[in-house]
This record gives sequence, structure tokens and C-alpha cells, in this order.
Amino acid sequence: MFNGLRTERLSFETISTEDAIFLLELHNSKPWQQNIGDRGLRTEEDAANYIRDSYLPLYEQGLGPYKLVLESGETIGTCGMYQRDNLDHPDLGYALLPEYFKQGYALEATQVFIEQVRKEGQHQKLLAITLPSNLPSVSLLKRLGFQLDGPFQLPDDKDVLHLFSIEI
Repeated sequence: MFNGLRTERLSFETISTEDAIFLLELHNSKPWQQNIGDRGLRTEEDAANYIRDSYLPLYEQGLGPYKLVLESGETIGTCGMYQRDNLDHPDLGYALLPEYFKQGYALEATQVFIEQVRKEGQHQKLLAITLPSNLPSVSLLKRLGFQLDGPFQLPDDKDVLHLFSIEI
């Protein structure tokens, strides 16, 4: 569905256990830890298990994160959809390694991803959740046309998040 999707500078590729080192770096980056949270990945084996247990089953449902790969072959981040038990619609998720911030990659990836979701026609609405303090993410979501629906809290999480939505 999204594997092989391309933009001018990026390609979307399915994440496999071979991407464990990249995922370990992404999940342990300061912005990930501050804005998304600690997933407890400390070793390459932890990351491979996380991919196998959390990501691979999502692909069977037409969901999941895809790695963002430059023409050079370097993986710089992820973009994809997740279905949370307590949300009626899938939510958009994206993350970049810090050295690729402020270069337009997140906008480029999310724009083409949302357009592909529209073309597929399987969803009427797409959601996004973020910490109110994550101002770059809040700004990006607004630029993409998402509307703030209000506060939202994940089960077993103390953080109050912003819930955004966009009609597809």
C-alpha cells in the first residue's frame, strides 16, 4: 500500500528486523524520548524484537510505520499510520533523526502519505496526537490541514496530548 511510495527526495520502505540499529538510534534520540516516550529499547535485539512484535503485525492490517530513505540509501526517519484501541480512526505518526530536522522532510513525507491515504479511499478521517509542547509537530499538523479536536490521554499515560483530525 505504501511500500515503494516516493517523493522528490524520499522513498517509503517497509521496516524489517534488519533496520534494528536505525530504530534503536531513532527511539533513543532526545526528541523521540521527549516527545514520544521511552519504549525501553536498549539493544539491537530489543529493537529487532520491537519491530517483529509491534510493527510487522501492523503491515498485515494495511497500517504501520514505513522508513523514509534518501536516494543515497540513508534511512532518516519513519512515517505511517497506527490504529489505537481507544481511537475510532487511524492516527498519523512520523519521526526523524534530529540531524534531518528543519529540512522539509517531515512535511514532504506526510503530504504524500496523506494523499496516498486519500487515493486508497479506505478511511474517512485521519487523526494525529502530539504533546502540546511539541510545537514543530503542532505547526506541521496545522499546515497539513489538521484541526485541533481537543485534549486526549492514552490509557496508562499521564501526559495530556492534543488530538488532531483531518477529513480524508
